[in-house]
Amino acid sequence: MILMLALPGCGKAAEAEETEEEQEEETETKEKKSKKKNKDKDEESEEQADPSFAKRLCGKYSCEGDGDEVLTMEICEFGGNVYAYCGECMSEEGDEELIAYSYWAMELLPDDPDGFKKTDADSCNCEALYFSNMSHAGMYWDEPKSGVITLTDEGVKFEGFDESVTKNAEYKRDDKAEDAFPYINPANKKAAYNNEDLNGYWLLKEDDSDTYLWFDAYQNMWIYRKHPAVEVILAGGAYEVNGNRLNAVVNALGSGHMPSELSAAFDVNKDTLSLTDISEDLAYMSDQEFDSEVIFVRVKEDDIPVITASDAEKAGAGQFSGFYDDPYEGADVSDYYGVWVGAYTYIDEAYELVDKLQLNGFDAAVAYSLNWKDLTNEPYYCVTAGKCQGAVEADDLLNKVKDAGYKDAYVKNTGKRVATRVELVNYSTSDFVLSGDKVILKDVEVNDPELYDNFHTDLIVDKETLFDDHCEFEFFGNYEKNDLPMDWIKRNLELEQTDPDKYMENGIPALIGVFDVSITGKHVDAFYGSYWWD
Repeated sequence: MILMLALPGCGKAAEAEETEEEQEEETETKEKKSKKKNKDKDEESEEQADPSFAKRLCGKYSCEGDGDEVLTMEICEFGGNVYAYCGECMSEEGDEELIAYSYWAMELLPDDPDGFKKTDADSCNCEALYFSNMSHAGMYWDEPKSGVITLTDEGVKFEGFDESVTKNAEYKRDDKAEDAFPYINPANKKAAYNNEDLNGYWLLKEDDSDTYLWFDAYQNMWIYRKHPAVEVILAGGAYEVNGNRLNAVVNALGSGHMPSELSAAFDVNKDTLSLTDISEDLAYMSDQEFDSEVIFVRVKEDDIPVITASDAEKAGAGQFSGFYDDPYEGADVSDYYGVWVGAYTYIDEAYELVDKLQLNGFDAAVAYSLNWKDLTNEPYYCVTAGKCQGAVEADDLLNKVKDAGYKDAYVKNTGKRVATRVELVNYSTSDFVLSGDKVILKDVEVNDPELYDNFHTDLIVDKETLFDDHCEFEFFGNYEKNDLPMDWIKRNLELEQTDPDKYMENGIPALIGVFDVSITGKHVDAFYGSYWWD
């Protein structure tokens, strides 16, 4: 009986609790809908607002080059900062896409920080910088080039930019140009995962250069980091979420379409984003340690600073031009004293330290250990804060380096230069000079596969230069038994003038192509192979 009376009471209490829960859920649902509605209104308002000059510039373009060559470009922007993926390709009738065989990135730094943010502007005075992982170890090619970029009815026009790839060029809209970021989801694809709490811009504040993440509405992840005087990191691609883990495949501007796989555990708490257990590529792009937890805070697009040409000059503290100086050891043959700061298995890490040292005013350089007798027998990319001719000079530099915070730096002499295996790339014989008992190859291109870099220099072939015993001589046009390389070169120089058909044996000019050689300083020690580009 008591039980019978108690049951109805319990039922009412349960009904009351359920009613309260339903009301709370309904209130929460209404708040979410209201929040989403307001967000949609904000986004709609932003879309309806007049787009900035930077956003109107975005798109694909092409321009006629030499002969059948076509120059392509896709302009993109991040927070009002304007960049471009540029390429060089061969065009044939009927091509559905223009695929670049050579590519580079372009940074456009405006004179006026609002230059690209204006909604009523169609042109902007700026400075252009170029870099690519295909050359100069990914560093800037040269000093900035000044000019004006103008949006026209048909495309974009570059005026000025002397001695650069965009010098007085006019590009037209062209959807066939290659994608800058091929791994992103297109805007017409509905996102399978759409976390409104994750979407938007996030900032990781740093001492030298901040890192930004952007998760857009199409399930793409973007990474942006820009020090005013260092090459930009701008990478983008689609991402997926598995549980609390985020996985993405992106490519970075200036690295072609080489994919990087990014991964991290993530947690969103209102206006903070925590990343832990981050992958190697993500750690590199955001300048973090693998095992660290990094906390991003939510920001708006307008909070992202525009880097100007003036910012870049100031950041270099008078040494900005040093960023274009190739720190590669090149044809150095004399030993020197180095103030050694670090040694790395991967060259990218070595050049990152070079950048930091140069920011501090040091004439930093990379030396590949196996190129020098007394560095180490292990293959490392060694970073020195400078090259000194004597121990006293090196000790003075060491004190300055330690004062800058590099307490473990030390002085060591490189020892003699040993032979270096490189690729000699030759396009013409017009600068070959016969001088007595030697041939001087003037201003030839040399590629060092160990340092992923190239440079131009004069090289000498003489009676001490040999063919390796394992050479495949059928690829050395007009080679005769017991030839020295100097004999072979002289014979072909004469045939080029007197018997062009013989010189072009097998349809290939004998002295043009890529040659596998070893050099010591400016001397070619041995030839190992002869190759054509294809």
